[in-house]
Amino acid sequence: MALLPTLQKALDPMPSTDKQQSKGAHMKVIAIGNIGKAPTPEQRQQIMPREVPATLKLYLDGKIEQFWFRQDKPGVVFLMNVESLEQAKATVDALPLVTDGFATYELMQVGPLAPLGMLIQGK
Repeated sequence: MALLPTLQKALDPMPSTDKQQSKGAHMKVIAIGNIGKAPTPEQRQQIMPREVPATLKLYLDGKIEQFWFRQDKPGVVFLMNVESLEQAKATVDALPLVTDGFATYELMQVGPLAPLGMLIQGK
């Protein structure tokens, strides 16, 4: 059956270097935002009118696929669709909360759960 090898190949992990070298290839990156020092109410009034539209533009451009508020502490989590970790870093580093020194992001590349391919091998 030709479908089985196709599915298996789709689930096999591609080394990140191969992904990054493929022109136009996209990867998923989770960006975990941390608020280092909370802005004062006055600072928040200055920053948020820039932060919210900047974040929404990234969403509409497809660079941020999903976003959530953290439940454990102040901050956000983005699921990003980018060409490289460097692009993800440059993207979040340009957000006003980061440029103004209030937030930082931890970046983590993620991909398909490749071991699931073993389940469809039939062995």
